[in-house]
Parts: sequence; structure tokens; C-alpha cells
Amino acid sequence: MAARESIDPLTGLTGGAGFDERALRARPAVGLLDASEATLHAPAARAVRDEPAPRVRGPSARAIELAEHGAPPSIFLEVPYAFAVVRRNRALRARIPELRRLAEAAAQDADAACLALGRAVHANRQHPRAPELGTPLKIAFARHHQLQEYEREIAEAEARVAQLREAHTLAAAEAEMGRRPVAARAASVQAEVVALQREYEAHAAALHEARAALTSLGSDASADARVELEARCTLRKVEADAVVAQIDARTPELNRLRAELAAIDRPLDAVRAKVEEAEASRDAVRARVEAESASTRARFEEALRDLAEAALESQLDCFLAPSEARQARVRNETYAAQARELKAHEVALTLHYPNAVRRGFALLGLCGVGVIAEFLVLLS
Repeated sequence: MAARESIDPLTGLTGGAGFDERALRARPAVGLLDASEATLHAPAARAVRDEPAPRVRGPSARAIELAEHGAPPSIFLEVPYAFAVVRRNRALRARIPELRRLAEAAAQDADAACLALGRAVHANRQHPRAPELGTPLKIAFARHHQLQEYEREIAEAEARVAQLREAHTLAAAEAEMGRRPVAARAASVQAEVVALQREYEAHAAALHEARAALTSLGSDASADARVELEARCTLRKVEADAVVAQIDARTPELNRLRAELAAIDRPLDAVRAKVEEAEASRDAVRARVEAESASTRARFEEALRDLAEAALESQLDCFLAPSEARQARVRNETYAAQARELKAHEVALTLHYPNAVRRGFALLGLCGVGVIAEFLVLLS
């Protein structure tokens, strides 16, 4: 295993110069599994110590026990031996999917416990012995600082939006005080204008009806009837014109009141536009930060796992995070046991004498051919 680079462990906590993450060696790990078991599941494989390649060795005692592996059978027992191997392998294969599921679940639990331990150790980085972790603590601190910068950007954007919203609320309250009487008067004048417009429409309809009646009079109509209709048309025209005059008299006041309301609302609209602009800017910042921080968050979690492994390797976990350390060790041991059991079943599938199996089935085939031949002879 390569030696750890000698760097001042306090430098990482203060963000000082000399920090170069690229100069670090591969992460340490906890030696709970051998190299073959560590390949079962990627997250739990982090719990394997960086050891030299293991020496070639025979199958484990558990694999031999599962395979019922012993000395090669005699030629007279090769047929039952072949059947026994088939029966045993069928039972082993039936168990492997469940064992693989249990091992994968245990690997995920072990990885979660390792991550929780890393978080606890990082949170307790002010502990007097925390600087002994050195480089892994530096990396975790630096990546955590990057995440804090992203969070600060979002917080500043949120604060800007909150500030503008508060300004908009105050401006709206102030504007409402001056707006209320003007709006009330404008509503009153508007209602009067609407009523006058309906009255004008009624007079105009009556005038149209009187003119139609006058037009429909024949040449034999009396002069009195014609005079009466002409008088009615004149009266309706005067009434309609009077209503139009009243509408014209109120229209300037209504326009003035509407202009006053627009002048009152204009600053409020400007503040509202700033709020909308700030919200759009905040959403853009959040989208950018989420996109950029995703990889940083993943790298931070990777650094936390490295930190947990370093704490376990140096036996500092029981000082910095005793509860999480116990949980991590128990989960790692559980995963190691599940991985060993799965490996034992997989190896047990290969523990037989293939030549003996082939000869056993060949002998069984020859016996079958002989029986068929004897049966044919008897039939003939």
C-alpha cells in the first residue's frame, strides 16, 4: 500500500494553500472482506482494504461442506455420484438468487452506514483528535465548503425576492390609502355613466319606434296623427340628447379619476415587475446551482465515505462518532458474512469431479443400451 502523503491536517480546515486533491493517493478502506467477496457490490466494496493480490488458495471449509466434497468415487459409485452432483447443484442454484438479494441489501446497508459515519465524523471535525485524519478530512471539508457556496447563492437570491416582496407589500398598503377614495368615486361615476347609457338606449329605442310609426303613415292618415307622431319623435330626440349631455358631462371626471388611479398604481406595478424579475433570477440561479451541485454533492458523499474508512482504519471512529461507528462495523460484518455465504455457494457448484460425473452418465447410458438390447433379444 502506498504511503499517505504528509500534509498538515489543519490546512484543510482553514482552506489554506498547499491543498491539492489530485495529489492524493487512493482511498483507504476497512479490511473486512477478501478481494473476491469485495467485487459483489460496488458500494460495499469500499469496505475492502487495499491489500496486495491474494495468494491462490483452496476452497473454504464452508464451500466444501455445502458441496459434500470428498475423495473421488470408485468406478462402481460413479453413477450414484453423478446423480448426487446434479441433485446438490440444483439445490445450490436454487439458494443463490436469495443469497445474492440478501448480500446486495446488506451491501446497501453497509454503504449507508459508512456514509452516516462519514457525516458524523465530518460534523465533529472540531474534536481535538479529528486533525489526525489528515487528507480525507481536508477533502470532505473542501467539498462541503463548495456545497455551502451553492447554498449561499440560493439564500441570497431568496433574500432578494423576500426583500422586494416586502417592499411591494408596503407600497401596496401605502397606495391603498390614497387609492381607496379615488377608486370609490370612480366606481360611483362609472355606475352613473352606465345607468345613463342604459337610459339613452331606452330613449333611442323609443325614438326609433316613433320614427318608424311616422314613416308607415299612409297618404290617407289624418294631419292630427302625423302631428302627434312628429311631436313624439321630437320629444324622444330631446330626451336622448339630454342623456348624452349628462354622459358627456361625467366622462371627463371619469377619465380624470382613471388617470389618478393609473398614477397611483404605476409605482406599484414597477415594484411588482422587480419582484417578478427577482423571482425569475432566483429560479435561474436555483436551476444552475442544482445542475452544478449534483456532481459536487456526489463527490462530497464520496469524500464522506473516504473519511469514514479513514476513521475506521485509524480507530478514531470510536472517539469521533461512537454510535455511528458501531452501526457501520455491524453492517460491514453483516455484509461480509452474506458475501462469504454467497461466495461459498458459488464455489460449491464447481467442487466435483467432472470426469467421474461424465463416466457415471456414460455408464448409465451403456447400461440403458444394454437393457434395450436384451429386451429386443427377448422379443425376437
